[in-house]
Amino acid sequence: VLSTAQHLVMSWAKVDSTWALFFDLLLTDWPLWEVLSELECVDTSRSCALRSSLQCYDTSRRNVVACPHASPRLQQSFVPCGEHDICTWPEELDPAAWCLPFSRRQSGENGTARPFLRRLSHDDEARLCSQCGQDGVLRRLFEEIGFRAAAGLEPPFFVEFGARKPGMLNSAVLREHCGWRGVLFDSQPGLTPHGGCPDCPGVAEAVRNQTITAENVVQVLEASDVPKDFDLLTVDTDYNDYWIWRALLSEGS
Repeated sequence: VLSTAQHLVMSWAKVDSTWALFFDLLLTDWPLWEVLSELECVDTSRSCALRSSLQCYDTSRRNVVACPHASPRLQQSFVPCGEHDICTWPEELDPAAWCLPFSRRQSGENGTARPFLRRLSHDDEARLCSQCGQDGVLRRLFEEIGFRAAAGLEPPFFVEFGARKPGMLNSAVLREHCGWRGVLFDSQPGLTPHGGCPDCPGVAEAVRNQTITAENVVQVLEASDVPKDFDLLTVDTDYNDYWIWRALLSEGS
């Protein structure tokens, strides 16, 4: 099916080349399945975000360009992912040293954020309670951008949709060990066809049973007394993430 689709698009583009720019993936000289495999993380020695040759391919100039991202120095691959039920703090790590102070603000001069995204690498990943390396990446992000103005007088605030296991979330270590406040929502707390845990700690106490949609998300947050300028949003509903995020930006204030 992929080969047939690619052949049809390539044949049609020869007749009407004005549309060719919008079909770069299908018009490549490689078979489409080879392109898709190139996009996968098959080579851990590369420094680009996806560690593939296509990551640094400029589709406008149709040419390979130098990759602008920093190379990892200590950790050449992703932090391993895995399922767990309980968020356990490593004994060798001091929470006071790892958790950022609530008074943290943007790291640049005059309160402006300095450019830092291209310096992110595998070295920033760390898995304390998250499913993969999100704990370390989030710490690095907040180390750069800081917390909202109200943080310091009160803890930073998180909102997370898709919270089937409270001890394995982006917000888990922040909530359980760093003193953050926030709200968790899930349409079926503790239930999932992939590693459900209805009796996991916090499922009954911390997770609010609520289906989140683009149509109700603003009203749900208002009813839950969520600050307008909260610090961290995680949307993981597996079907409508973009539209929920867009509704918050367009309908929330």
